[in-house]
Amino acid sequence: VATNTSVGALFMAGVIPGIGLAMVLGGVTWYRAKKFDYPRLPKASFAARWKSFRESVWGLFLIVVVRGGIYSGFFTPTEGSGFSVVYAVLLGLIYRKKSQAGAVMAALRDTVRTTGAVMIIIAGANVFAWILTRQRVPQEVTSLVLALGLDKYSFLAVINVILLVLGM
Repeated sequence: VATNTSVGALFMAGVIPGIGLAMVLGGVTWYRAKKFDYPRLPKASFAARWKSFRESVWGLFLIVVVRGGIYSGFFTPTEGSGFSVVYAVLLGLIYRKKSQAGAVMAALRDTVRTTGAVMIIIAGANVFAWILTRQRVPQEVTSLVLALGLDKYSFLAVINVILLVLGM
């Protein structure tokens, strides 16, 4: 929103790096398997592959539904993620013979804990930002940087050094 960039374009921008990363990880896996002589399973028959595909087609269909829904404008990426969670839970409950209510409740508890921790961090960051704004820290830092008389590359170098030290 801040840069007025399309979410769909950002989503598509991750496709090529994702494919590249998958290829690199696959190559490393193949190399290590050859180097350390990991055991190999026998090749699956066509019937076994077809059976496996039929069992997974509804899970694979989720990708088509979510991407199609986002690109068609039927829902936003956030709504798509919510839809995919509901879809995956329903698939799990339908196709798994044993009851998974306990697993769903455990996942919901973990989600609530994680969300609570993230919200506490966000609340602290908002309070810190309010204090900085109230004390006029950004204006003071700006006047300090302008007083140093740095060109844009020197300024970026100084900022990178500061971030490097803070990141340690």
